[in-house]
Amino acid sequence: MAIYRPDQAQLSFASEGAQGADSELKVAVYKSSGAVALTLTGLTPGTSEIAYTDLATSTWTVGDFVQIGSQVAVNTTAVSASVVHPYEVRRIEHVAVTNSLTGTIRLDRPVAFTHAADTRIIEVEETANSSAQEALSIPSMRFIPGAYTAVTVPDLTPTLEPRYFLGNGNRRNFTEVYRGTQAYSGSLSGVTALNGFMLRFGIGAVRSCLITDNDYGLATFLLNGTNMKAGDMKLAVNGDGATVANHDTTLAAGAIIQIIDASTVEVGTHTGSTSATALTDSAGDFVNAGVQVGDIIYNTTDESVGRVATVTSSTVLTLDANGLRGGTDNDFDGSDAYLLVTQGTNSTNSGANTGTVTGTYKIARQVEASSGVIGTIFLETPLKEDYADDSYIITTADISSNVFQHVITETNLLPTMTWHLRMLDTDGGNAFQRRSLGGMVDSMTINADEGGMLMVGWDTVNFMGTIHNLENQLTVSTNLYSGDSASAGMPGFSVMHDVTDSDIDFPVTEPYYFSEGSVYIGGAGDSRKEFARVRDFSIGVSNATEQRYYISSRHGNGRRRGPNEMREGRREYTFSATISLNDSSSTTGNDIGGALELYKQLLLEGNYGSGSQGFNVRLEFTRGANDTMVIDLPGEAAQPFDISKYQTKGATSEMEVSINEDKFTITTRQLPWFEKSDITTKCMTFDTKTGEPELNSGLYLREVLKKIIVDAPWFVNGVTSVTDEFLNSIDGSLGAALEQLVPNAFTNEMTEVEVIKKES
Repeated sequence: MAIYRPDQAQLSFASEGAQGADSELKVAVYKSSGAVALTLTGLTPGTSEIAYTDLATSTWTVGDFVQIGSQVAVNTTAVSASVVHPYEVRRIEHVAVTNSLTGTIRLDRPVAFTHAADTRIIEVEETANSSAQEALSIPSMRFIPGAYTAVTVPDLTPTLEPRYFLGNGNRRNFTEVYRGTQAYSGSLSGVTALNGFMLRFGIGAVRSCLITDNDYGLATFLLNGTNMKAGDMKLAVNGDGATVANHDTTLAAGAIIQIIDASTVEVGTHTGSTSATALTDSAGDFVNAGVQVGDIIYNTTDESVGRVATVTSSTVLTLDANGLRGGTDNDFDGSDAYLLVTQGTNSTNSGANTGTVTGTYKIARQVEASSGVIGTIFLETPLKEDYADDSYIITTADISSNVFQHVITETNLLPTMTWHLRMLDTDGGNAFQRRSLGGMVDSMTINADEGGMLMVGWDTVNFMGTIHNLENQLTVSTNLYSGDSASAGMPGFSVMHDVTDSDIDFPVTEPYYFSEGSVYIGGAGDSRKEFARVRDFSIGVSNATEQRYYISSRHGNGRRRGPNEMREGRREYTFSATISLNDSSSTTGNDIGGALELYKQLLLEGNYGSGSQGFNVRLEFTRGANDTMVIDLPGEAAQPFDISKYQTKGATSEMEVSINEDKFTITTRQLPWFEKSDITTKCMTFDTKTGEPELNSGLYLREVLKKIIVDAPWFVNGVTSVTDEFLNSIDGSLGAALEQLVPNAFTNEMTEVEVIKKES
């Protein structure tokens, strides 16, 4: 008899677009007589309820499987290679009928993709797919954490409460057991790190960028649409560069693309001298745009790339010592066009930007909308973040020789992930598949010992629930569902992709050896010292996650009693190391590895003259050329000043105005501080006798109203602003209403500010 062996188990995982929503482009077998409907509104990742309309053919029943997002706009049975919609499969757990055509269905887990309004919902079978359908199913559970030997699977842990009833003769034994909450917790410890992907799930967000390619001049490949959300695996494409011939690299399965978020890009033209090493743009506004040291700049004419070293002024940027590279002549000539990626990650003590708001992804397949023009790109893994319309897509010419930079930074909200465990029996068949959803890392450890390798462990990972491929239990004759899929009656059974070896992206790199590492301890800023005789170290990360169970009819039945959500608690870092120190006679006090220097750090307790800042720790592991993992644990160093928190950014708000029986909406914008001060100054007069200042309130109201109102009911027939003629024409009732929109001339509407002058 065949048995399941642990060495036949395979764990893979992927990030989620929303907690508990496993991202997978899945096609199922259409049910010829099943229900078909449309979504009333668009769906965003994390949505588990769908309001539907135009129900046809049949009705929805609890237990039915549905595919959200059809293959073809009208035909519900055909399978086509030219798929242009995201599609996923879920199970119905609750139905609320409004009338014969309209109602609401609640799914067994949230959707992972963004779906437009009027997306088709189609009932599907739980049976195996055809080869054509399998070709359109793109699994996302492609990552393995590293080299691991054991995993604690997050199986169901139920809370069962025995109840004792008096006088029933049970001889002190309980009479009944009531079911309480369900919990799912697993762990994956002692993983030999082959890359840094595991680290992001215990810390926060990752920002990636390609820094060694020369295809930036062909960055007219653009995203089409405003709904490119984290978790999506389908990209719509437009722009001149949608023609493959306009690029050095054909977009095919396996190709790597880089996406640069349009909201982080400044575009312009070099207006300085020819063969310049610095960028000059007389129309630029680099300071207000938030350009930082380390931001990436692309000369799209020259097809070269560099990094900002100095923001010299609003119109001039200098580059670092590497200058421009990878292009034709690697400088700036008159009228050279550029892309400047701003708002990167400030992770070093110097405030330098070591990353950019970009992402790198592998293509699963691409679909041509017409001859030679790409219309749709399908990814192997979900998007890590949202991307704006017209974001730039850059192809990579040579994956093996390119250098990618990945920067992981703390975030309040941790990313979540899905685990997929596939177990084969000894005969190589009967695959038992389990998928754990909504995983959040509660605690993580990073450690290394002398003579060993860099290890990472997810010590505790809490999950929202589990799905599996077990259709029914033979010993149970009563099904738990009443729908067309009633024979598949086990709670948690779902239609999902069978993740095989061919689907997995197995790393082929060497591990990070202890002998390739450097440890720097102590000092404020970059003054820390390297200690060359570290025997072992350990970094602990605790997120204190909390599983919450709310009083709600989330699933409409008692089969799912897992957490409604999980929340992050206080974050805590710990660091420990064993250091073999040189004696004081062999080194001076401040020499690398000196015993006296380390003892000084312990005595100072992180106080370097300006309060208790904490001391810094940096770990560096170099595996080869352009392959270094850096882990920074800064002390309580001052965070880089974020000017964006104090900028208006053109923010608008809507005000509802009521005058007698009329109600209408006026849209206003926030006045920047200087613009408001300028108006106030122009409206000031001075008493000729006393010299006291007086505000001309009428003039102030007039000038502010002309500036702040950006939309109103009278903006018709070419009228786009408030004019003096309009203000002179209105009566007192409308004027009094508009007066309520005007901010006080002398009131600081921001938070209270304390300014303390420091003596020099």
